[in-house]
Amino acid sequence: MWRTKAVISMLVEDVAELRILESPDETSAEKGESERDERPEMEALVKARRKAILVCIVDWIAIVVLLTFHSGSGSFLPLEPSIDTVFTLGVLVVAMHSGFRLGQGRTYQAVARVCQELWERESG
Repeated sequence: MWRTKAVISMLVEDVAELRILESPDETSAEKGESERDERPEMEALVKARRKAILVCIVDWIAIVVLLTFHSGSGSFLPLEPSIDTVFTLGVLVVAMHSGFRLGQGRTYQAVARVCQELWERESG
């Protein structure tokens, strides 16, 4: 037996690793009606995706600022221990974090599409 709600909860909690916030003061009858209208899973996915994209944009801005104000005239990745090496490694760490958050945002988007398709199949 296919349980759409259980599959969607697994997708959001296990694949996207998000917690679904539900208000404890709702009665079971109200919960059934508001669940179809509000879909707390989608709200959690949308908020998490916005946050991931925002952090990614902040990382890109940080990289642009760092590279703009870098005054080193040597090579970009020197092999000896120096301030330029630390700077380069810092820029690479920020770029790596940006890529991680961008991938995370794409994962949230894919999970949201799958959840939406499951809801459409259930209602249709």
